[in-house]
Amino acid sequence: MAEDAFRVPSGSQSRRARVAAWTSTPEGRLAAVLLAAAAAWTLLILASPRFSFSFRWPRARLPIETAGLVVAGLAAALAYLRYTLDGARASLLVAVAFLALAANRLVFGVVLGPSSLGSQDAVYAWTAGRLAAGILLLAAALPGSQVPATRARPLLDLARTGGAALAALAGLHLALWLARDGLPALFSPEIDPALLTGPHPGLTGFAVGLGAVGTSLYLVAAAAHLGSRHPEVAGTSSLAPALVLAAFSHLHYTLLPTVFSPRISTGDLLRVTFSALLLLGLARDVRRTYLAERERGRQLAAAFEAERERVRELEELDRSRAELFGIVTHELVHPVAAIRGWALTLARRWDELGEEGRREAIARLDAEAVRLRDLAEDAARLPAFEAGAFHLALRDEEVRALVEEAVASSPGLRERLAVEVEEEAAGARVRADRARLLQVFRNLFSNALRHAGPDPEVRLTVRAAPEEVVFTVADDGPGIPPGEAERLFRPFARGPKAGEAGTAAGGPGAGLGLYICRRIVEAHGGRIWAEDHRARGAAFSFALPRTEARP
Repeated sequence: MAEDAFRVPSGSQSRRARVAAWTSTPEGRLAAVLLAAAAAWTLLILASPRFSFSFRWPRARLPIETAGLVVAGLAAALAYLRYTLDGARASLLVAVAFLALAANRLVFGVVLGPSSLGSQDAVYAWTAGRLAAGILLLAAALPGSQVPATRARPLLDLARTGGAALAALAGLHLALWLARDGLPALFSPEIDPALLTGPHPGLTGFAVGLGAVGTSLYLVAAAAHLGSRHPEVAGTSSLAPALVLAAFSHLHYTLLPTVFSPRISTGDLLRVTFSALLLLGLARDVRRTYLAERERGRQLAAAFEAERERVRELEELDRSRAELFGIVTHELVHPVAAIRGWALTLARRWDELGEEGRREAIARLDAEAVRLRDLAEDAARLPAFEAGAFHLALRDEEVRALVEEAVASSPGLRERLAVEVEEEAAGARVRADRARLLQVFRNLFSNALRHAGPDPEVRLTVRAAPEEVVFTVADDGPGIPPGEAERLFRPFARGPKAGEAGTAAGGPGAGLGLYICRRIVEAHGGRIWAEDHRARGAAFSFALPRTEARP
């Protein structure tokens, strides 16, 4: 087993692994099918001219070359666009390769036309452009080209690389033109290729070798792109299958040299199929890029909205804290000043006040101390309520016991508080945090006293509903103006009448008590609301879900 662990795969195993990797993708499987079909067709043509065709169609040459030019230009544009996104040199090399191919077709297929060149000159010109593009496509699949470029100016990169490639291609064409009389013959001049209907019988060894080099170059480039770690760097996902067709079109043009001539042959059919496959790949990649960018745009928009909402919440929190600081600072001044004033009065005029005056002063001191305590408690608890970080210790509670403790914890209300509890409600049970609910009762009692008349009367009513228990604290104050009921439960919201008749609570509050009540009640799964009773003031009610008694 140890020997098997360190055994190096044989050459045949390595080749099988590479072939399996190439055919594991849809593009690889399509390339394999096209390779098998094109190879079989080529062997049939070599076996019998009946499987090849060549016919004169002068008007078809220009559309074929123009269509190839447009598709090559689109492929170059898409590869450049990908280069601007991923910065990989491979995308730039593919863009330049198709740019060179498009330039070659523009000059020799569209501008000059078939009649401007001889048969051998046309084959040399066409082969030079194809080999240059094949070398660039093969270079794009090499591992070193997958590394992102360091330049931040993609257009300048395209201009430099493309300019150098086109200049080299132009120099090669110029050299071929100047040395055209000394170039090796590609086929026997006695046989006119324009009259052939099958493979040229007078092909020279140099022509066959040149065709084999071009075909091998494109097949190797196709295999390299299939095995590339960056398969979409080419600009189209169908590049490898298209390169297989390009390789066999090169071979067919070698066997039947009708390139840039008024005749159409199997090489033209393969080249048109190459352009169609490349165009389909372009459309597919454009759609895929569009969908990816649209999804990315949606994600960025959602992230932007979430961040904007977070910023808004932070700004609102900062404003709330600043407002809270200002309100608390302002509100603390009143009870502190009142306590100091009554303390000085007692200290300086103790004997003059008499028993009744001293009792009144002490009562005032107590009221202001209670107000100061409530304000400090509310201000200290507000951040936890805002963040939803307060904890509830829930357990089954009997409503009667809750009401009795709420009344007992408010000794200043005993003479002014009227309590009415329905028999069914008294025995009902709720799931609650007793300390938090007592805070709700205290805030509602304090709010009722603050807004009550000169001789305040506060009423606590408890009634049972099929699924909940409703607690109502009502006062005999001026009531709630229309449309203000919901606003009163917001942070820092204060009734416009607050403070007009404040007595036991010592004056207006900071606008936090009702907000804290709402957060506590809702955390219990209940609800809270306010009602205006014009004849008898306002009523604030909250409801808690009923539960079955538990042992």
